[in-house]
Amino acid sequence: MKLQDVLQSITGSEIGFILLSLGLAAALAVLAWFALRWRRQAGGGGRSFERWEQSAAPVLLHASGKVISANPSFLEALGIRGLRMEGVNWLEWVAPGERQALAKRYELVLKEGKPVWQSYSVCVPGRSEPLWQVSTTLPWDWQGRPAVLEIFLAENNSEIKGQAHLWVEQYFRKLFESLPIPVCLTTQGGQLVTANQACADLFGYASPQVMLQETGGVVARLHAHPEALPVPSASTEMAANPLEVALRRRDGSTFTGRIMRQCHASDLGPSYCLTLIEDLSESVKTELALRESERRFERLFESSDLAIFESSLDGRLLRVNQAYASLHGYRDPAEVLAQVQDVARQIYANPAKRQEIIQQALDAGEMIYVENENRRKDGSIFLSGIKYQIMYRQDGDPDYIFGFIEDITLRKLAPWIDHFVLFELGQRGKLPRPVQQRARGDLHPGTGPALPGCQPGRG
Repeated sequence: MKLQDVLQSITGSEIGFILLSLGLAAALAVLAWFALRWRRQAGGGGRSFERWEQSAAPVLLHASGKVISANPSFLEALGIRGLRMEGVNWLEWVAPGERQALAKRYELVLKEGKPVWQSYSVCVPGRSEPLWQVSTTLPWDWQGRPAVLEIFLAENNSEIKGQAHLWVEQYFRKLFESLPIPVCLTTQGGQLVTANQACADLFGYASPQVMLQETGGVVARLHAHPEALPVPSASTEMAANPLEVALRRRDGSTFTGRIMRQCHASDLGPSYCLTLIEDLSESVKTELALRESERRFERLFESSDLAIFESSLDGRLLRVNQAYASLHGYRDPAEVLAQVQDVARQIYANPAKRQEIIQQALDAGEMIYVENENRRKDGSIFLSGIKYQIMYRQDGDPDYIFGFIEDITLRKLAPWIDHFVLFELGQRGKLPRPVQQRARGDLHPGTGPALPGCQPGRG
């Protein structure tokens, strides 16, 4: 029995909308049903095969292809009743072109511990034509040894199909109800059929039942502007462009939501639409707050008296403000960005110093303060104090450099200026003798303050 036959037998029912919307094949449900049933029945560490002897489903247990046991339904399905399968290499029965791929799937099942749905053909002794097999395969523990359990779907086995159908409906109903995402089921005519708890919570109702009762099952009562909603069409594909709409809570308040709808047309009854809802109210508030924060930063960036810059790691200026342009002798930020192509060479008096500062900032992992000699547009040099921060991307890699610059030339020269003034006044006899002596002593070679880049006593 092929996979599409199982799907066709299931999607004819009302639960088909859930199967299609979630994109899961009914075959996985067959697997889960049998796995759940037999895992409950298995006892202790080693699982017995005896409980499966009378199972209607063909079952095969093997390890690396070597058969451990096969139940009568399996032997009957292959037309080899009475044949002892224990010890037989099952892979040797598989069609030659499919053996290698099947063996790898068995290894994957044991390695990852996850069940798989698969189909392949086998060459049964005594048969001239290959026999097509569809099975669910899951890892199994056989008396402490890893093994593979295969459950085969037999042709026209209504018992297995019926059990699978029932389990699929139960499984997906539980999945629907427990989803953390708000989901509701509606008709194309706008009637609310059901909703999960997350959907009820979103609209302020105590439960889906209360939601249905108080809205009368009318979808329009959940929308602030129902007349603006497009009529959904039956389609097996999720809408490519989700809709942003105004929704209404139980207390009358409104919020912005994003809805995605998928409609399923059924020949057995009305068409249904599965709707996923995302609350955008918080994200909208966050986005508005972020935009306001960006506007404030822009105003601060542009109007600040402090020179602010952003540059790339490779030495290109990305943004500067007017204070930065004026500090370096340029007319405006546009002129700086147009003319400065290499920060290290055109702004730094010592180009190699820039890479040293970058490395220092990377090592620190936070904003650092350094002193440097910067070059103006006319070539003159001034002493600068730079607050330097490496900004990182979400993946953790360095992105760009953000910093502030101030001219500290006068601050650094202030001690020398004070001493020079005192010395000049002392030479002219304008100061008391004790002050003159102190001024001369402070300026004696080796005792006075040193200018950056100069050694005391060397001029």
